[in-house]
Amino acid sequence: MVSVDQDDEGVTAHLLDRPTGRLTLVRADYLIAADGHRGKIRERFGVARHGRGSLAHHIGVIFEADLAEYVVPRRSTLYYLQNPAFTGVLGVTVRHNIFAVEYHPERGESPADFTEERCTELIRVAADTADLAVKIRGIQAWEMAAWVNEKFRDDRVFFVGDAAKVTPPTGGLGGNTAVQDGFDIAWKLAAVLHGEAGEGLLDSYEAERKPYAEMVVAGSLHNYVERMAPHLRDETIPGPVDPMGLILGYRCRSAAVLVDDDDECPLENPFHPSGRPGFRAPHVPVTHEGREMSAVDLFGGGWVLITRNPAWVTPKDFGVELRVPRIDDHTDQLGSRYGIGVSGASLVRPDGVVAWRCDHEADDPATTLDGVFDAVLARGPSRF
Repeated sequence: MVSVDQDDEGVTAHLLDRPTGRLTLVRADYLIAADGHRGKIRERFGVARHGRGSLAHHIGVIFEADLAEYVVPRRSTLYYLQNPAFTGVLGVTVRHNIFAVEYHPERGESPADFTEERCTELIRVAADTADLAVKIRGIQAWEMAAWVNEKFRDDRVFFVGDAAKVTPPTGGLGGNTAVQDGFDIAWKLAAVLHGEAGEGLLDSYEAERKPYAEMVVAGSLHNYVERMAPHLRDETIPGPVDPMGLILGYRCRSAAVLVDDDDECPLENPFHPSGRPGFRAPHVPVTHEGREMSAVDLFGGGWVLITRNPAWVTPKDFGVELRVPRIDDHTDQLGSRYGIGVSGASLVRPDGVVAWRCDHEADDPATTLDGVFDAVLARGPSRF
């Protein structure tokens, strides 16, 4: 993509086919900017960002070597290393090995200094094996930084992944966050484009994803200072964040969720889920169509209503695909985990997040659900 513009009706992009030089014009309703931390779309639309900024420059190496003695069989292992030769990371995974080492442009160092011979020498230092046989598969320079966009949406443009935030890789949260960004905006765009939701639903993307990105970058920055850069530790460095709570216990807050309590805490313990709106729908072992599974396996393909009360099963068309699976709660945990008892219901979004719940049978379930969908899908004045 060599250029992009937007107007009140849509987005116009010019695409260059490099082998032929052919230029193609593409017109679309929306643009998802997933062009990474070096992407130009953010700059094109003047979206500012904030954060600690550049932290360090690294050379990343993918290599093959026999490092079996350093790891548990069939397990990935990551070492943070500091010694007189370098500061960096050695990772031994099931598929390949990785090595990252800091370099310092302010001292006159550049990526060109890190030849295969130099990288091989440093890997041998990291492994403490002078004659280690090393086969280099790839060498690439990259910058470690901490940034968050001021906006995740600019009219018809949505920023996802590293185009929305740049996080230190210490903790492995960047890729997880990018996938979640994509899932969040994808189902919402699909609902709007298919006429199932009002355009206002798209405002919930930034409302839900930007606070999460702030927490991810802050937690990863803390990890970086703890593990690789203790010289940066001061009162400006954020405190630690529980990684499991952050990955699986984050609460979405937006108009696409009907929160039923006044708890402002953004995280909960995912090992003790509450089933409250905004959190991920909890795991409960169930039997569905004769197969034992987790309730979580029911989500991801549309809207799902979890209930044990047949009164909530209504033939009304709500304008979306809604499944009400018949499940056997053989552990009697469903009502308590989801907070719906034996009479209520829980509405789960396509991304597995609880949108709404009720702990009792409504006087008119069909009308109640219709109002819920109108509210969370921005289809008109909310009755909630």
